[in-house]
Amino acid sequence: MREIKFRGKMVDTGKWVYGFYLEEQYSSLNGDVRPYIVENSIRHEVFAETVGQYNGLKGKNGKEVYEGDIMKIIYHGTNSTYDIYRPVWWDNETTRFINASKKYEVIGNIHDNPELIGE
Repeated sequence: MREIKFRGKMVDTGKWVYGFYLEEQYSSLNGDVRPYIVENSIRHEVFAETVGQYNGLKGKNGKEVYEGDIMKIIYHGTNSTYDIYRPVWWDNETTRFINASKKYEVIGNIHDNPELIGE
């Protein structure tokens, strides 16, 4: 069975937490919700834009691969070898994670290391 879990960056400390995802409504007037990651039975409020789902794979370096991670992809051309850095994301049209593979290395994520993928 596939392990379903998420990660997110805590609002109060900026540290990453891992567990299951929960949203709670905090305003009955406009329907706003707050996102949480529950880790070891403790609920942590997280920044919504940092929430990413674990895709069930571990990269080349043994790290779990989450939506928003940056993968190092080594291309071997006819005359050269070069590295390309690509983020992992969920594609609704193909219903799969893009750029996620056991043969690629997790080298960071789009929230902590945006400079790795440039514009």
